[in-house]
Amino acid sequence: MALPNLKHVFPTNVELQKAASRLNALFTCLQQGTDAEIRDSLRKFHDYSTRSSVVKSQGFHCDGTVYRTETILASETPVIGLNASENWEARLQSRNVKISAQNLPIHIEHTIPIRVLVKYLKTEAGKEFAQSKRRLLEFVFFNSVLCCVSKNVEGIDEKKICDQNSVSKHEGFLRSSDLGGVLPFERYIGVSPKIQVLRVDFGSPDTWVPVDLASWTMNNHRAFIKEGFRDIFDTLLSLVLTEK
Repeated sequence: MALPNLKHVFPTNVELQKAASRLNALFTCLQQGTDAEIRDSLRKFHDYSTRSSVVKSQGFHCDGTVYRTETILASETPVIGLNASENWEARLQSRNVKISAQNLPIHIEHTIPIRVLVKYLKTEAGKEFAQSKRRLLEFVFFNSVLCCVSKNVEGIDEKKICDQNSVSKHEGFLRSSDLGGVLPFERYIGVSPKIQVLRVDFGSPDTWVPVDLASWTMNNHRAFIKEGFRDIFDTLLSLVLTEK
């Protein structure tokens, strides 16, 4: 049996329906909504399309994340999936600590920040993706990189480390004329303690493969996601185009 932190699960049809609804909301917001509304729609789209929600009421519903740090995978206490919040809460109670937003063990990080993706959609190069639902879905599905990092797991707060890195803003994404060559994990390079990112092996879902942060490009990421999520994307596109 696979350890909970190693297990990868694809989104359900119900989740994909919710994701389609959020994509359509994002499309509308890009035409007439505020930046806050755009960011909220994009974030919720990812929650449903990648099973990456860490809302307490839903548990740590993060078993759809395809990138995870070594700290997450090696945690002795399960921090992935619907039952993980119960396990973590019991662990905190043994130390007389209550679970809260401040001491959640897990964080889903957009390695290209949400605000950067939104900014890009408003540039001349990005506007083409905002003009059709299919093109918008292609952009947010294949150009968004979500990584499950630790937030106070075993005393290492990877989220804080990444946020303090000088390249956390990832402005290179906005300036690049070729997004394919962008390094999505650039902000993780050179931090201390060192962060090791692994990706799921779609051919063997309980196996995780190290990612070379200095050579793994957006082109690599897109090919990787297309390999594992082709059917998911087709289903999601159909739901987006047929939703009333």
